[in-house]
Amino acid sequence: GTNGHTLVADSSTATGLKWAAPSTASYVGVLLTKTASQSYTANTETAAITYTTESWDTNSFHDNSTNTSRITIPSGYGGKYLIYTLFATEDGINSYMYSNAVVNGGTGYRIAQVLNLASNNFTLQGMRILNLSAGDYIEHKLQIGDTRTTNTTTHFGATFLGA
Repeated sequence: GTNGHTLVADSSTATGLKWAAPSTASYVGVLLTKTASQSYTANTETAAITYTTESWDTNSFHDNSTNTSRITIPSGYGGKYLIYTLFATEDGINSYMYSNAVVNGGTGYRIAQVLNLASNNFTLQGMRILNLSAGDYIEHKLQIGDTRTTNTTTHFGATFLGA
């Protein structure tokens, strides 16, 4: 072998081994950003947090014009995903807040929560690993204990961890 190469299994060789350059892993995932105001009704899970800005999208997980609240798992990429959300506001939140990842419009998975909140300049962030199949879609939903329209920066992302 030469510098930078590793010994790998290869049944086509007499020894069953060969020297080869290591394969390079490539990142697969998406990060969405929302920077506009959103209205929230007290004690109601707010669906359809729409995202029209992609920081990156390696494999067409997201569409900026159709179903903009969704991250959809592309063909060939079923498996484990790290799902992450961030909700940051300069407006005061005077009650509780939940952040969920909802799969296929049904089951919600709690990503983050805070109770008895009374704060300005607040950030709620969290992450969770989910097992998702190609064609599944996830949405980021929030529930706040009081009615408000808030100026927010919200991020929603998924990173493929493997099958």
